[in-house]
Amino acid sequence: MNPNLRIYKALNKKRRENLESDEKVWKFISALDDSDFIKRKGSTKYSVSPKKVDEERYPDLKWPLKELNEHLSSFTSEIRRANLLQYFGNEENQYQEITPQILKKHINHYLSCPEEIKIHLCTDPSKQKIHEKEQVKMISESLVDEYSCYNFPSTGTGSKYLDHGEISDSKGNSRCKNIDCAVIQKNLNITNFKESEKIFLGTLKYIFESGGAQDSQWKDVNGFLKESNDYCHNKDDNVYFYAQLDGKWANDRTNELSNVIKNDKRIFAGNSLEVVEWINKNIQ
Repeated sequence: MNPNLRIYKALNKKRRENLESDEKVWKFISALDDSDFIKRKGSTKYSVSPKKVDEERYPDLKWPLKELNEHLSSFTSEIRRANLLQYFGNEENQYQEITPQILKKHINHYLSCPEEIKIHLCTDPSKQKIHEKEQVKMISESLVDEYSCYNFPSTGTGSKYLDHGEISDSKGNSRCKNIDCAVIQKNLNITNFKESEKIFLGTLKYIFESGGAQDSQWKDVNGFLKESNDYCHNKDDNVYFYAQLDGKWANDRTNELSNVIKNDKRIFAGNSLEVVEWINKNIQ
């Protein structure tokens, strides 16, 4: 299947799943008693307390309170940012109190929207690394038998970075770029990836159209490739680098990256199909 279509379908599938689960949370919050909402001293945002909201009182409670409170925080920010006039009749005071009644009214506006609108109000699947998971799957499915593709954590323990031409365990300055994944021998764990006979380190991007966030992603790609150049210049070893770029906007500009890549034997940029073909060729 075309990589762009496969990722697009995966994103849409997740968006529908998000709407189904989010809508249940919205309905649950809108049915809470006003007294179930608490606000810590000095805070402008409400949350729900496990002392007030538990499975005994609310048998339909199917989500961790952390998830409920994340939705409450998001709704409060939305009201304060864009809906003050609707709820207060004036917008002179940005920090007017947002009561539980106002929160529930706002949520009920969400619930009253038609399906084609609600699908855009639910949790955005593009922020859940769906494209990265699908890109890793596409690589693993087509690799030669003895190799597989694994994700590094994006932050914290186990995350990896390219910084001044070195592979690092800690995030450095603005030059530092995340390494998203590694293609290594199947018998190894991602934690000991350096033991693989050959190592392919990648950055994963799905850029469908231009925009502020997308332009920033493209700068990340350029930065990753430049860091890869520095690594390959300093070290003649078994480590290869690739930028796996899907989405029409990225595909239309991938050829421009040939001017950035200095070592085309160990560094590559292309869509998912092209990347796996290049990796398999270099494994042999």
